[in-house]
Amino acid sequence: MIYTMKYFIIILIGLGLCIPRSVVQASCAAVTPDEQFTTADIVADATVTGFWPWGPVRLSIDRYFKGPENAGSALTLRRSNTSATSVDVDWEKGQRYLVYARRTGSQWSTTVCDGTVVWDQRPSSIDSRTTRTPASTSMYQLTIAGAVIIIIGGSLWFVRRSRRPAPPNPKT
Repeated sequence: MIYTMKYFIIILIGLGLCIPRSVVQASCAAVTPDEQFTTADIVADATVTGFWPWGPVRLSIDRYFKGPENAGSALTLRRSNTSATSVDVDWEKGQRYLVYARRTGSQWSTTVCDGTVVWDQRPSSIDSRTTRTPASTSMYQLTIAGAVIIIIGGSLWFVRRSRRPAPPNPKT
């Protein structure tokens, strides 16, 4: 009887962990799109390439409205927490968004309150802002990298070759 009760309790705990958490209600203070633009570290036209429930969201950036000069063409966003709230963005793979992201340490995050919306619902004021394409690796950078690899590789080959003992002289 005791063993049966233990298993029953274990099953109940397991089922409790499997039940989805309820959505926590929250609301955003009234903030204008210009204020959202000012407080964001990155504002970008992005498409979702992948995400996991309550996990990171991967985005492909088409263009930046605001952000660091060296920002690349991909961005990974951290979800706000482990439970869904009404301010979480409802991500859909392949969907295009106007993303307002903030940086905390080395991680990026966003919510509906930050201004992130589906691209078709973007504020009209964003269309008048200057844009730039994501940073890419230039041919100059590739040329420098190739030259460095050749120099290091050649140096290592020369050092290794010079440490070999001389081949025996067949005439002696």
